Amino acid sequence: MCVQDLERGVEGQIKALPWQTDTCVGDWYYKKDIQYKTAATVIQMLADIVSKNGNLLLNFPLRADGTLDSREEGIVEELAAWTSINGEAIYGTRPWRISGEGSEEADNGDFDEDTLEYTAQDIRFTAKGNYLYAIALAWPESGTITIRSLAGADRPVVRMLHGGGLLTTARTPRGLAITLPAEKRGNHAFVFRLEGVVRQA
Repeated sequence: MCVQDLERGVEGQIKALPWQTDTCVGDWYYKKDIQYKTAATVIQMLADIVSKNGNLLLNFPLRADGTLDSREEGIVEELAAWTSINGEAIYGTRPWRISGEGSEEADNGDFDEDTLEYTAQDIRFTAKGNYLYAIALAWPESGTITIRSLAGADRPVVRMLHGGGLLTTARTPRGLAITLPAEKRGNHAFVFRLEGVVRQA
């Protein structure tokens, strides 16, 4: 089974033409005791969709007076904080030669946002200019992340967008191993910028 066969997400593989999907952080209309998606879930979905040449339209249900409630405002603040650091890997990017790799079972190609549970093995790729962006959808407790799609490739220059600074890398039989900072940086999804990798197929 090849690496891309392991990747699963909201939608199937990269689409040739740009596409858009929409979702709501809660229900499509405001109601009492509404259940919201977490900011982490929204960011994971965003990374997955953008890696496949898509755009995400996100709806926030409004109260009767046209305002967001405090929980929705909190989600907006978390999304803004994440994109202020990691937006470089989202805005103006293009798909790479594959959309990602991961721990989930093979993708059936059906739209699916409710059953996904990502781990640190789930990585999505975007590209811009001379950079490849690897977006890890969870933080690896091992302190190392391995990108299997880059097995056999030359070692690129790698930085984490949150905090910058060069990261130590090593080529292994399993892929490109990146040693992470000792302390977890940020929340929700973690972006690595790689220089020296072919941008697109």
